[in-house]
Amino acid sequence: SSVYMRNLRREIPLPVIYQARYGPKAADRKYGFVIKRDLSGLLSGEAWIMDHCQIDNIISYCDANGHERLGRAWITVVRDWKSGKWLSYVLHFEPPNTDHILLAIFRAAIKYGIPRYLYLDNGKDFRSASVSGGRRTHRLCVDNPKIVALTAGLGITVIFTWPYNASAKAIERDFRNNTWLSKNLPCYTGPNTMNRPESLPQDIKSGEYLTIDRFEEQLDIFVEQIVNRSIISSGYRKGKCADEIWEVEYPKALQAGAVRQATKNAMMLYCTRVSSVRQIDRRGFHDGELDIDYYADWMPGQMGRRVYVRRDSKAMQDAWVFDALTNEFIGCAYYLPKVAGIANTPIEREQLKEQIKLKRSARKLIKTLSQPDVEVPYYEKTQLMATATRLLNEQRGFKPKSTPAAADHPVLLTEMDRVVSKKKRMDEEGTQDISDLVKPIPGAKPKREIWMFKHEREEALRAQQAVG
Repeated sequence: SSVYMRNLRREIPLPVIYQARYGPKAADRKYGFVIKRDLSGLLSGEAWIMDHCQIDNIISYCDANGHERLGRAWITVVRDWKSGKWLSYVLHFEPPNTDHILLAIFRAAIKYGIPRYLYLDNGKDFRSASVSGGRRTHRLCVDNPKIVALTAGLGITVIFTWPYNASAKAIERDFRNNTWLSKNLPCYTGPNTMNRPESLPQDIKSGEYLTIDRFEEQLDIFVEQIVNRSIISSGYRKGKCADEIWEVEYPKALQAGAVRQATKNAMMLYCTRVSSVRQIDRRGFHDGELDIDYYADWMPGQMGRRVYVRRDSKAMQDAWVFDALTNEFIGCAYYLPKVAGIANTPIEREQLKEQIKLKRSARKLIKTLSQPDVEVPYYEKTQLMATATRLLNEQRGFKPKSTPAAADHPVLLTEMDRVVSKKKRMDEEGTQDISDLVKPIPGAKPKREIWMFKHEREEALRAQQAVG
């Protein structure tokens, strides 16, 4: 056989033999052409790479119902391209989605600022409207993403990798090093079923697995003290660690304007989930995916308007409503629960009573808007707005604090900073009601006086005749 192999290698190239035995993907990883990138023109913090990876350990966690579950966790990582430093990560058990991407970007941006470039995988979650503008086909650079996209609003250029090309992202090599941690922790599953330890079922049965909190403690140590501080043995980082390169180049990036700062409030809005576009109906904004409604006192006057909402995935009871055509901030809306079919308990009867009040308030608003020649008293406007807002806050159990939270000092003025400023101005001026809708109409009849009693009208007419 040795003579046969020598003759085979003499006549057929090694990549061809390897591909015939192990397949084209394995042959490409071992013998494929390698593209070397020159990163000397980049500074640390100027470009980020993101990707997901599944941990090779069985971990215990609590589900939404409080029951203990076992499973393998996922990790979503933000990595600096030049230095290789892990800037943030999110540990989660759900399959990777846009919520995890936005949270990872939020954590990194609050701590290290906003980069110029974001190097993303070509997966569906990275191509969502919330992150890159909903690009559906592969392009190296997004030219005209939607304004609702996180990257467009912050001025970040998105670069997508080639589909099904793991070697295009340097972070994939970091994920291979996760075995350093996984092999030394209990209930190691191995990278695949062929290499799964035989003792795994017994370890799970005896309860050797870690909880999610204990595992995250070990992961923090691994990221901060091992991944970011291990000496690299090859490439342009040879003989240095990620933190060492970062400490030298990151101040230069700040000075050169390659890294920008944003306010925490703006980042919170940019990193919230963007819903699909829907019309405002009789119950406000209906989210078909979650089957929930959001309502505010101004919505009956905007019925039929096409809008979308932004919500924090950790606080879904509040929604920021934007116009679908102009992306203008309209106002805030709040979760509107359903009422029980038969209100037996005191809580159910109170919920029904409060929603009846909302119905009467909306009916009164529509009636007012249908009479443009009648001037709405200012105290009635204020009372309508205050009553509806109070009822919505009582339904969700919100009590405003006596002192407002301290405001952040913005460095980079973004579109979401203007939204926050507009909402604050609307709250201070009390214009988040029907005042924009009740405006003089060109060519309308002059306003007429309204009397409470008939004798008042007759006395006024007699006074006018006497003057005439």
